[in-house]
Amino acid sequence: MFMFQKKFVIPAVVVLVLVGLYFAAWLCSNLKARSFTVVYLSSQEIYVGHLYTFPRLTLTDAYILQTVKSTADSAKTEQQLAPLSAKSWAPTSIVLNRDQILFQGPLSEDSEAFKAIQSKSK
Repeated sequence: MFMFQKKFVIPAVVVLVLVGLYFAAWLCSNLKARSFTVVYLSSQEIYVGHLYTFPRLTLTDAYILQTVKSTADSAKTEQQLAPLSAKSWAPTSIVLNRDQILFQGPLSEDSEAFKAIQSKSK
């Protein structure tokens, strides 16, 4: 009788540990994604958004940093954050390739980009 129970106890414990590890990784990813992250890709595109690392590298609520001609002086250019939701292809999220990321980091709450995102979301 004890051997019969032992047969099921060990696999059950292994499954519970794996589920616990999966949940911990998911929770950690969601906690990190609460703040905005800057992602610089090898294609020289810069994205800002909520970066989820598990189960796939996914950017949500994303903005792209674009260089546009100045409205005051057409010879000059300006940097502008544009929400991807306003684009004609309007993705809800972007799945990123880790090999294409040159660097990533948290967006400072003192930065102009953060202030611009906050003003657009109001």
